Amino acid sequence: MSLAGLIFFYIGVSMGWLYTFMGIALGSSVVPIALCTTWKKANKTGCIAGSLMGFVAGLVAWLGTTAGLNAGVINVVTTGGDLEMLAGNVASICVGAIVALAWSCLLPENFDFSSTRALNAPHRNHHNPKLKPPKESHDEKIKASTDVDDKKKSSSANVSSINSSTDVSPFDLGLSNDDDLDPVLLNKSFKFALYSSLALLITTLILIPLPLFFAQTVYGVRGFVGIQTTQPH
Repeated sequence: MSLAGLIFFYIGVSMGWLYTFMGIALGSSVVPIALCTTWKKANKTGCIAGSLMGFVAGLVAWLGTTAGLNAGVINVVTTGGDLEMLAGNVASICVGAIVALAWSCLLPENFDFSSTRALNAPHRNHHNPKLKPPKESHDEKIKASTDVDDKKKSSSANVSSINSSTDVSPFDLGLSNDDDLDPVLLNKSFKFALYSSLALLITTLILIPLPLFFAQTVYGVRGFVGIQTTQPH
C-alpha cells in the first residue's frame, strides 16, 4: 500500500480521484451482488454480464464525457472533474443494474436458499429416529466397559478434548443456538436492517441536505468564526 501510495502521488493521482474512480470500477457489481444474495430469481450469468458490461459502459461514459467537455484532452486533471466522474459512476451502476435485472427476469434461476442456510446448521443426525447407531463389536464393548471409570475420573479433561475435537458438532455439546438459524428471527433482523438503512439514507440524503439547498441561506462570516486567540506581541 505504501508503494501504491507513492506511485499515485508522483503521477498526480489524488485520493479524491482514486475514490471517485472506484465507483466506476466497482459500481457495476453493486446491484448484481445484492441480487445474488437476496433474490432467488437472480441469474448468475446475467449478474456477471451486468458487472462486466456496466464497467465497460462506465469507462466509455467517463472518457467520452471527459473528451467532450475538455476539447478532446484526456489526462489525470481532466478525468478528475465532477461531471466526468459523475457520468462514469452513473453509467456503471445503472447499466450493471439494468442488465442483471432484465436478464434475471427473462431467465430466472429460482435458486433455493435452503442449501445456503444448511451450511451453518448444526449436525443432528443422532436425533433422527430413522438412523440407527452403528453396531459395536465384542471387543469394543469390553473396551468401553473398562474405560468407564477412567472417563469419570477425567471428565474435566474430556470436556476440553471434546471441545477441540472436529468430530463433535457444537449441537452435540449444547453450544449451538437455534435462534441464530430461526427463519422468523432472521427475517425480523433483515427487516430491522432494511428499515434502518432506509431511514438513514432518507435522513442523510434528503431531510438534511435538501432543506439547506432550497433555503439558499448565505451565512455570514460570524457563523464561521471560532474561538479567537491572541498571540503575545
